[in-house]
Amino acid sequence: MLGDHNQIRDETCHKPAVDASIKTRPIRLNLKWTRNIFIAVTVALTAGLGGQLLRLYGDMERALTINFEIVELQGTIIYLDEVLTMSARMAMATGDLLWRDRYQSFVVELDEAIAELQATAPLTFSEFTGQTDEANQILLTLENQAFDLLQQGYREQAAAILLSDSYAAQKAQYAEGMEILGKRLLVQRESTLTKLRSTVLTGLGQVLVAIIVLVSLWIAYARALRRAHAQAEDLAQGKRIQRELFEMSITDSLTGLYNRRHAMIRLDEEIARAKRYRVPLSVLLIDLDNFKRVNDEYGHPCGDEVLRSFSKLLVETCRTTDLVSRYGGEEFVITLPNTQVHDANLLANRICDHTRLKTFQHEAIQLTVTCSIGVAEYPSAPCTLEKLMHNADVALYQSKASGRNRVTVAAPAIPGLQGLN
Repeated sequence: MLGDHNQIRDETCHKPAVDASIKTRPIRLNLKWTRNIFIAVTVALTAGLGGQLLRLYGDMERALTINFEIVELQGTIIYLDEVLTMSARMAMATGDLLWRDRYQSFVVELDEAIAELQATAPLTFSEFTGQTDEANQILLTLENQAFDLLQQGYREQAAAILLSDSYAAQKAQYAEGMEILGKRLLVQRESTLTKLRSTVLTGLGQVLVAIIVLVSLWIAYARALRRAHAQAEDLAQGKRIQRELFEMSITDSLTGLYNRRHAMIRLDEEIARAKRYRVPLSVLLIDLDNFKRVNDEYGHPCGDEVLRSFSKLLVETCRTTDLVSRYGGEEFVITLPNTQVHDANLLANRICDHTRLKTFQHEAIQLTVTCSIGVAEYPSAPCTLEKLMHNADVALYQSKASGRNRVTVAAPAIPGLQGLN
């Protein structure tokens, strides 16, 4: 025996299978490389933006620092110049030569401040040296002469040097040079700040353009992705509709079993397979007895429920490899691959017994029905689809003529099989 027909199978095992040629294939979006390119461009632009912002920040920091240093050095030079003059005059007024030591220390600080200004603003410093260097040297010479006279005891002569017109003229020239220096430094600061503003605006413009490019790229990618998803959904929906249409074309709408057309296609395929591999094949043709009486006495809704319940009984009684189909009206056909007629007859009798003992119910109506079955086996030379179904139909007719509720095996019958039911 090729299988236990008593094994209960889930009804879904007998749902029509979808043709492999129309199975929905997964949609692969062709946006992988586009996404990778966008990510690379995003990373590159982000790194460029970061570098640009850091560079702008560094330029601003350096420019502001230099301007601050220039202003500070300018003030320091003016202050030290006045301190030198004040130290010399205090020495002449008090006669205290300790002021000369302070004077010398301020001279060192002034030289350092001038050297630092020269390094910080070399272009502007050339204006400073052209206007003030000669006057500064003359002032230092006159002040040192006054300190020498003071040291020798000529206090009045020393004071006269600092009060002379020549000293005052050199101070005025030095002051004029410092004023020019201040104006030049102001012009330089404004020029630096203008260039800095231009650089910042250019950099911010580049940053804005890069941001716009990034946003545009990702918007375009998002739109392309949405279109691809929409196309994938449309294709998947088309596949689902195609699959549903195919299932509808091979399925009986009332019982959920295969319809007659698909049952005959599959049976023809099984005949070809049995012929090629020399394996047995059997067919059961089943008819519910006196079913017209059920429709006439209880109504077609009750008859439909009987057909649905009987279909479920067939599915549960058969193997998952068996093909249960509605042949038409109250007739059903079961294709039994790899099944000899002896096993097919046993299954047919089991179906008769289960049907006779089952109570069919629709709303408040309860009733029992019986069925008649014809069994045919392949090979039955000469055997074609039409011949096999004809043999099963003749056997079914014999069961009906013999009193119904029974199984008949089509000739050539195996001795001892008839009359088991």
